[in-house]
Amino acid sequence: MTNCVAEIDLRGRTGTADDEVMDLAETLRPGQSLRLVSLQLPRLLLHRLHERLPGHLYVGLLETAADRVRLHLERRAPGAPASSRDFLSWDHRRLERLLTEATDEVKQGLEHARARFEELSCALDRHVATEELLLFPMLSPSAEADGLSSEHAWLAAQRRRLRGTLDGGDALRFAREGSALAGALAAHHHREERSLYGVADSTLDEAARERMLVDLQTL
Repeated sequence: MTNCVAEIDLRGRTGTADDEVMDLAETLRPGQSLRLVSLQLPRLLLHRLHERLPGHLYVGLLETAADRVRLHLERRAPGAPASSRDFLSWDHRRLERLLTEATDEVKQGLEHARARFEELSCALDRHVATEELLLFPMLSPSAEADGLSSEHAWLAAQRRRLRGTLDGGDALRFAREGSALAGALAAHHHREERSLYGVADSTLDEAARERMLVDLQTL
C-alpha cells in the first residue's frame, strides 16, 4: 500500500495550482503518492512533471466522470532506470492491489468494495487501451498479440460479471469471484511481462523509448 500524502483538487484553480503540484511532487519520498482531481486529464501538467522529474514519477488513472478525473501519482523507488516495462509492471501491481482491496473491503460493506472496484475498472480500461494502442502494433500480426487481446476481452467479461454480483448485493459471492479473478489477472500480467513488455525497450531507440514511457502515462 502506498502512502498518499495529499489530494489536490485542480478544478476552478488558477495556473499557480500547477506549481503547487510540482513542488509537492518533488518532496515525495519513494513509495509516497499524491492524488489529483481535475476536470479533464491535465496533460500539460503531466508533461511538465515528467520534464522536471524524469523517470522518478509514475502516473495511474483512478476515475473518469463527467465532472472529474482522478489520478494517482507515485514517486518510484530508486533502482533500475525507468522504462515502459517498469512502468507497466508497476501499473500491474497497482491493478492487482485495487482488486485485492475491493474483495477485502466487501467485509466492511458493499459500498466500500464498490469504490475500489470502480477505481479498478477505470484503471484497467485505461491500461488495456494504452497497451493495445501503443504496444500491440509492435507484435501484430502475431498469435501472441491475438492471444493477449483475447485475454483482455475475457477479463473484461469477467469484470462485467463481477459487477453484476456486486450490484446484486451478494458479498460472499463477490469476494469468492473476485479472488478467482485476481488469480487470472495476475497470470495474464505475468504473460505480458514475459512476452510483451520487452518489445518497446528492445526495438526503439533511446529517444523513442523516453517518448513511449511518457505517452503511456499521458495519452
